[in-house]
Amino acid sequence: MAEKFTGIPGVYVPLKDTLESFAAIVDGELDQYPEAAFYNVGAWRDVVAKAKKLEGGA
Repeated sequence: MAEKFTGIPGVYVPLKDTLESFAAIVDGELDQYPEAAFYNVGAWRDVVAKAKKLEGGA
């Protein structure tokens, strides 16, 4: 729905991935990644990939 405002297509995140990602955030497993890596992404794996992009690593 927000794609028309952001230009970024939405993604479907299955419940299992949502719960896994939430647990990783709450447990502090993603604390080393910048806040910007969490913006407009799906599961925790997307956060890691975006953080690498932001660093200029991929």
